[in-house]
Amino acid sequence: MKHFGLLKTLSVVALCGATTLSMSAMAGAKYGSPVAVSATAIWGSLGATRASGYTTDYIEISDQGSAIYVRGLQGSTGVSGSCVTSDAVKMAQLRAANSDAFINVLISAGQCTTLIVTNNSAIQTKDL
Repeated sequence: MKHFGLLKTLSVVALCGATTLSMSAMAGAKYGSPVAVSATAIWGSLGATRASGYTTDYIEISDQGSAIYVRGLQGSTGVSGSCVTSDAVKMAQLRAANSDAFINVLISAGQCTTLIVTNNSAIQTKDL
């Protein structure tokens, strides 16, 4: 059996390492949903909102203890929306949102009526 020289062995190891790193960089789906706001809904992923080029877009979850306010602004259109909830289940959902979460809030008469909070590894993070 023919033995590789040290230089050839290191070259093969480096090539395998580079291949592994490039594959891990591609692994895992990522998606983002910047802010979308209407009179009846606010949705988007917090991380994608921060990572977007739209510096006036935002989603805010403001915990006041006995109530939580959700506000959103879609800066490109100037449309804003907000709602409040003091429902314990909805407040727990909003408190569970991490800094990169996707949220979808339906609004009726200023109240947050339906909430979806998704913490998921596929959601775009703020540092991408």
